[in-house]
Amino acid sequence: MSSARKHARSARGKRGFTIIEVVVAMGVMVVGVMAVASLQHHTVQVNSLARQMSTANQIAQTWLERMKKDAQRWNQPGDPNGTPTPIQVLAQTQWLQAVNAMPGRFQTVPASANSSGVFDFQGNEIVLGATGIPFFCVGYKPAWVYIGHAIRIDVRVFWPRERASAVVNCVDTDGPLNPGGPLFDRFHTVYLSTVIKHTRVDR
Repeated sequence: MSSARKHARSARGKRGFTIIEVVVAMGVMVVGVMAVASLQHHTVQVNSLARQMSTANQIAQTWLERMKKDAQRWNQPGDPNGTPTPIQVLAQTQWLQAVNAMPGRFQTVPASANSSGVFDFQGNEIVLGATGIPFFCVGYKPAWVYIGHAIRIDVRVFWPRERASAVVNCVDTDGPLNPGGPLFDRFHTVYLSTVIKHTRVDR
């Protein structure tokens, strides 16, 4: 190779990058960084929703177990046409008796000193007199399967979507800040169901 050619090749190698090459490289890098950031944000959202779904399922399962425990006070079947009536035999229960007042409708869990239908972001139950910001709300719908003998219980746990207002209304079951209202699309919801029979007592 001649000396002139070697000198020309060496000169081209020392010129560096043109401004167009730098801009293109920076554009590619920015697109890549934005894609990684978007993927990371999406991953965080998915993980957060998965955790919330898991917490909501645990809350719903807890309330189904409480309903089953409440059925221990329902120790005899009711007779729709005689005595004792379903209303009479369910009067001793804490939550199941609502099937006689508002069957087939979602309703709030009556708050007591030991339980409520309100939970914070971490899934801790907020009882009367405690501090905390409501995040998960619980509602339940009792309905007769076989009048006087078996009740179906649907438990619903709901909480606000990411872009929705963080304010939830755990009391008004048909209000706008509740899945039963017109703003139902602002909530995530989990449903669990079971059928509860009266507790047979052998004498």
